Amino acid sequence: MAPKLPAQSATLELDHIYIVVQPPASRAREALRRAGVVVDTAIQRHDGLGTASLAAFFENGYLELLWADSATAVDSAHLADLADLR
Repeated sequence: MAPKLPAQSATLELDHIYIVVQPPASRAREALRRAGVVVDTAIQRHDGLGTASLAAFFENGYLELLWADSATAVDSAHLADLADLR
């Protein structure tokens, strides 16, 4: 029989997970709400990145619904990132 090892402390913690969704995010938001997750109604626009998001906050982190937003400016440094997102 193998010896029991002591419990190890966590070495990795996540505080933020994002899910890329198709705009508008209403379908994803409603799916989360049906599952009992409260999603913030305030859309956050990320100027320079060309994205927007909605978030669901938890005690120790948050889940972000992220999408390419044509109404938000994108700078040249993030054009390739935005193309990958789309």
